[in-house]
Amino acid sequence: MDLLQYGAAAALPGWLITLTTAALLLAPVFAATRLWIVALLWAATAWTFGWPIWVIAVVFVPMIVMLTPPLRRALLSDRILAFFVKSGFMPQISDTEREAIAAGDVWLDGELFSGRPSLDALNSAAYPDLTDEERAFLDGPVQRVCEMTDDWQVYQQRDLPDEVWEFCKRERFFGLIIPEQYGGRGFSAIGHSAVIARLSTRSVTTAVTVMVPNSLGPADLLLHYGTQEQKDH
Repeated sequence: MDLLQYGAAAALPGWLITLTTAALLLAPVFAATRLWIVALLWAATAWTFGWPIWVIAVVFVPMIVMLTPPLRRALLSDRILAFFVKSGFMPQISDTEREAIAAGDVWLDGELFSGRPSLDALNSAAYPDLTDEERAFLDGPVQRVCEMTDDWQVYQQRDLPDEVWEFCKRERFFGLIIPEQYGGRGFSAIGHSAVIARLSTRSVTTAVTVMVPNSLGPADLLLHYGTQEQKDH
């Protein structure tokens, strides 16, 4: 090594390199950035201590491949996946599972689950709103049920009062998402959610009693997959 390399080597003793590497690995920054810093640090250290260039290449080039997503996918991930698919190691997805995966979209959930949501996307999204009929139902029948329900009494009797049951049946609380042609309210998902949220402020038991037929009941399944005779019934 020449004088410059000896000076650099003296300025970067092994313990300092190790300590710096450990600090970078534990630093609260993005993992990819952290690994890039470590890779560059060790490459510089290897060159400083006069390692042969081929040794540096053998160590550093694979690190570049692993830390660069397009290279990693093209050279490693896609090939490994293709091998497992051809070898039969990968479980096969049924037609039903494919339909379920392809159904709908991720909407804003995709942003949230990415871990780095775009605030612009969240602020500019077209959020659904309540219809006039849904607002009137909230201010009318839903408010009336809240006034009729005493949560302490519900827990003491382990049941809703008879007048609450009758009122909910008469006002079609148990068919909020069912079209009006079948006797329901024809509310949207956000309308259903708003009703449950309002009822929950008064009595969770009442809210769950209304929620279950509208979310877990068979009516919605019959609307999508039932025969016309079943729907009419």
